[in-house]
Amino acid sequence: MIKLVTEPWKVLSEHKNLCYQLTLQRIKRTQKGSALGYVWLVISPLLMLALYVFVFGFIFGGKFSENQTSKVQYAITIFLGLSLYQYFSEAFALSSGVIIGSTNFVKKILFPLEILPISICFSAMIRLAAILLMILLYQIVSGEFISDYLYLLPVVLAPFFMMILGLCWIVSSVTVYVRDIGNITQFLLMAILFASAIFYPIDAVPAEFWTFLKYNPFLHYVDFMRSIVIFGQPFSTSTFSWVVVFSVSIFYLGFGLFRILKGGFADVL
Repeated sequence: MIKLVTEPWKVLSEHKNLCYQLTLQRIKRTQKGSALGYVWLVISPLLMLALYVFVFGFIFGGKFSENQTSKVQYAITIFLGLSLYQYFSEAFALSSGVIIGSTNFVKKILFPLEILPISICFSAMIRLAAILLMILLYQIVSGEFISDYLYLLPVVLAPFFMMILGLCWIVSSVTVYVRDIGNITQFLLMAILFASAIFYPIDAVPAEFWTFLKYNPFLHYVDFMRSIVIFGQPFSTSTFSWVVVFSVSIFYLGFGLFRILKGGFADVL
């Protein structure tokens, strides 16, 4: 039992340098041929933030709560939710083909294939971290409300990362045997986008739909992040508790399933 719990962390600890190199390689690949290089990690979220402020703040207008009067805050609220979704969708979509596209690694008996989905999650997390930093810097520079609950950011992001990594292990390993998963990924991601209260507050969900949507952990992570970053409010500890249990379960389920299925990767590929 103890080995089962510690094994994922042991893999990461033993191969942290390799994971770092693969993560750096993925980031370099996205910036290859670019004149500004890593500067785009800053410019890109800034441009997206400006676009969302213009579209959702000044054209559509709206608010997530009665106390939210700033159009810019409304746009940032949507932008934060979309940033979490983009992190998830990028990691999930890339993981669906990471093993299939790495046959040279699969053929190497001693190569830790578990590291491949981890490097994807880490590289995507760097972009998410840059976006969160932009939002916090804006709040500081503009003199707008600064949340007293920012210290809870790592508490929320840690299980969120574990859930995403677990899902990436699942989809990357299963897709090797069932290639159709890659074809339905786009539909699944679109369904999650509209079922996660990104463009609307949770209170706006009709009761008959909330019966089902309340079991969507991603929806709650979006709400947790908005509560502590934008609204400066504590979130429900009971909801957070079951979401964490679910996330940790997915993490270990994904790792265990990957370990079981990877033995046949070389035969299939």
